[in-house]
Parts: sequence; C-alpha cells; structure tokens
Amino acid sequence: MSRTTHSRGQSLVLFSGFLLMLTLLVLTTLSLGHLERTKMEMQVAADTAAYSQAVATARAFNSVALLNRAQVATMVALAGVAGAVSFAGTYRGALNAVYYSYVDEVEAEYCGTKTKLASGTDPSFLCNGSEWIQSDCSEMQHGTDPLTRSTCFGKGCMVSYYVFGWGKGPGGAKNNPNARLPLLRNEMLRVRAVWNNLDNLAGLQSFNIIIEAGKYSGLERTALAAASGKFLSFGNAALAPANAQLMAPTVGISQREFADGWAGGSTENSIEAAMGSRAHPFTNARADAERAIATRIRKVLQPSGGAREVAFNLFTGNSYFASSKNHGARAATNYAAYGDEESSVSVDYSGPDRFVLNGHVGASGNNQYMGFVRSTDQQNTGDNHQWCPTDFAPEASPPDVRHTLPPHQVPPPPQVDLCAGSSCIWPSYLDANAGRLLNAGDAFGQPKLMAGAKKDLSTDTHPWNLAFRFRASAAGPGATVDYTSQHAIRGVTPSMESLSAAMAYYHRPGHWKEPPNLFNPYWRATLVRANVDDPGLADSIAAASGSNKSAMLKLQAVGYSGVP
Repeated sequence: MSRTTHSRGQSLVLFSGFLLMLTLLVLTTLSLGHLERTKMEMQVAADTAAYSQAVATARAFNSVALLNRAQVATMVALAGVAGAVSFAGTYRGALNAVYYSYVDEVEAEYCGTKTKLASGTDPSFLCNGSEWIQSDCSEMQHGTDPLTRSTCFGKGCMVSYYVFGWGKGPGGAKNNPNARLPLLRNEMLRVRAVWNNLDNLAGLQSFNIIIEAGKYSGLERTALAAASGKFLSFGNAALAPANAQLMAPTVGISQREFADGWAGGSTENSIEAAMGSRAHPFTNARADAERAIATRIRKVLQPSGGAREVAFNLFTGNSYFASSKNHGARAATNYAAYGDEESSVSVDYSGPDRFVLNGHVGASGNNQYMGFVRSTDQQNTGDNHQWCPTDFAPEASPPDVRHTLPPHQVPPPPQVDLCAGSSCIWPSYLDANAGRLLNAGDAFGQPKLMAGAKKDLSTDTHPWNLAFRFRASAAGPGATVDYTSQHAIRGVTPSMESLSAAMAYYHRPGHWKEPPNLFNPYWRATLVRANVDDPGLADSIAAASGSNKSAMLKLQAVGYSGVP
C-alpha cells in the first residue's frame, strides 16, 4: 500500500473539529447577541416605564397648578365681592359726609353757633360719633307753627334755601326740592332701595364662591391620586413588549418621591391671592374709586348748582385676606375676607348770598368717611359690615349686614384644627413640599421616578441554545453542554434586570431661579441618572435583586459610587 493511500481522511478529521468549533462560536455569538439585544430592549422599556411615570407626575402637578390658579381666581372673586359690598357702604358714608359737611359749612360760617370741626387737611373723624344734623340759628330763624315753619326771618335765609331747601328764595319761594341736602337725601333713599335688593344676593354669591373654591381642593387630590395609581400600570404597559415585569421596589421608590414632592396647606396663602389680584386694580387698590364717587355725587348735586363745591381727598382701600383690619398690610394665619376704604371730603358753598355775613371764612373741615366689611366662616361670629358717618336718615329697620360664609372644614383627629375659634375661610390647597425646596441634595424636592425591569430567560427557546453530551470516547463520561439553562456562559443566572430613572422637574422659561411650585404649570419630564439625588445609589441597590444587589453592595464597600 502506498504512503499516499495511508494518509487519506486526515483533512476531514481536522475539518470536522474546525466545523464543530465554528458552530459553537457561531452559536455563542448568536446567544450573546441575543442577550445584548434583549438587554437593549429591556433598557429601552425601562426608560419608557420611568419616563411614563415622570410624565404622569408632571401632568398631575400641572393639573394641580392650574387648579390652584382657579382656586385663587375664585378667592379673588370673593375678595371682589367683599370689595364691592364695602365700596357700596363707603358710597353711603360719602353721601353722609357730604351732607354733614354742608351742615358744618352753614353752622360754622353763617350761624356762628358751632366751631368748625377742623381746618387744613386733617380730617374730622365723623366716624367716631361726632356727626350732627341741621340745627337752627339766629341768622336762619323760622317759625314754629304750621303756618310759619317754612318762613325765614334771618340774614342767611337765601343760604338756607339753597342748602337746606327751605327759607326765602327768589320770588318768595319757601321750598327748594333742588337744594343740596334734599338732593343728597333723595340719592340716599335711592341707594338704600338698591342696597336692600342686592345685600342678601351678595352674601349668597360669597357663599357660592367659597363652596366652589373648596371643590378645587378635592380635585387636586383626585389628580394626584390618579397619577400615583398609574405608576404600576404605566410601567407594566411599557415593559410588556419586552416580556418583562416591573420590580416592586422601584414602584415603592417612585411612590415615595412622588408623595414627598407636594404637601397640603391652608395658611399663608394670601401671597397667592395677592398675586392673583394684580390684574384686578379695583380689588387690589380701589383704582378709580375716588373719581367714581366724586363723579356720582357731583352729578347728584348738579341741579342745585353745587357740583363743584365738593372736594374729595386721597382715597385708599383694597380687599384682602387677613386676621384683622389692616388695609392688607401683611399675611396672617387665620383669615377673614376684608374690604375697607377711607377718604375725606370738604364743601365750600358758592351759591347766592355767599358773603351774607362778615365775609366768607372758607370751606368746611375735611370730614372723614369710610366703609368696611369682614366676611368670616360660620364658626366665627365676628363678621360685620359698617360704614360711617352713620346715615343722616336712619332706617327704621336696618338692612341685613351679615355676609356669613360656609363653615371651614375641620380636619379629622388627630390633626389639629388651625382655625378653631377663628375664621379660616380659605380652603385647603396643595403646593410643593416646602421642607425639601432648599435641599439641593434632594434635587430641591423634584420627584425622581424609577423603573426596574426583570425578565426570566430560562424559558427562552432558540435553535442556538443547544443541550447535548459531548464524549471524546464511547466509554468516557463525557461533558454536558447546556446552552438552554446557562445561555452560553457558565454561572450566569438565567434572568436579566435593567434600571432606569426619570424626573419630573420644574422650569419656567427664562426663570431658572424660580423654585419648584404648584402654582405655575411648568412641570416637565426627562430621563436622569439614578444618582441625581443623594439617595440615588441606595435607591439603585434597593431596586436590585439577588446577585445584582450583592455585587452592588460589594462595589459600594470598596468605594464605588457609580450607578448601573
């Protein structure tokens, strides 16, 4: 036999061995490639799950912000009602002050029986009980019997005719319906009739406003509860395409961060009310109120010729929520709705016989007038409404001056009722957790939402996951190659985990320094590192399971501070 014949088949043996190795390498590559693809799919799914939680949080916070703004707008409307009621009383006070100022003018200058209340710019405080009504004097004497009661016998009869409406007028006229004081009296009667029709309606409107504001508080908690309840379902929906499940620890972390991102409150909220009232100049500062009162009273006096005899001074007033009357000077803990205004007025008679006596002395004193309303909840009996000077034509039956609001909500035990024994009409509301806003290590209280995905790989069936026994000889024990359970790498647990984190963050364009809050709807969502805040590494370890948690703990023990 030739040598060539004896060497046949050697290449086939070598090729068979090479083909086996090549097959194993291909299968290993396919298995590792599949694992890498699975890992990428799971990471994308985990990112989607975390991001969906952050989106739900941002939307919920934006909804709360809009509801807060609606609540503030409603309470500004309540302040507007208080302001309107107070201003209506102030107008009545202004009518009274003008009336008494004419009396002041006549008494001081033409009768000499009373001293002028004040001079210069200091108002006389008619609101402290020093108002008076018309009295007779020697210069304006009239009869006492029915036939001569309207007959004037003094030097000031012409002044009396044009101011009080009786005396001695042109052609011997005795009664002047267009005199100053009769015109003011008729206007008072007109205003009183309007008041009696609208007074109870104003109280009812205030009642309805506070009820409406309370509804927004319930809607805020509903929005947050709905978002919190979506974390699990949103996460599982995002992981479903990858056949993975959401790990419970990460849901707990998200719930913790979400709950810590907001807090309830019912005090120190007049700041929001002040912000909300900026666009309401009347509610906020009684803009144009002085002109409105002056224009109306001058129109009333127009038939008498005395429209320009009345001078109105600086008018101040606003509507606010506070614990006491203070012109809205500061915020307070317990609230009532306030409206208050004050000003002063003087008159200078310029009609016929102006210089009938020893020369014209000048205008009357600057006589004060004001209005005030305080609306409280039903637990508080301090609500009232008043104006001054008091009416020169008092009513036999005073109008209903109470504008009581609904009762405030008493929190269940063991919570403390902050409004016990006081008025606290502002309903509860939600805002960013103030306790975390200054903590940079906690990302200023902005919620970090985590999603951990876990997938069981033991059930994967692929043609490259082989399981067979390999023996070098028929009698040898051989070795088992099981790609199904070990997935090509011995010691690898047949499961996979992925971790992702997202954040609901606050940013108003152009205002990076504005702290997170639930008053402006500028919450957004983004993916972040798991260690974006101080608890980041601890949260990552808490989210892992089995060998992954053990490995991360060992890395942490030797100073590793990274995140997976």
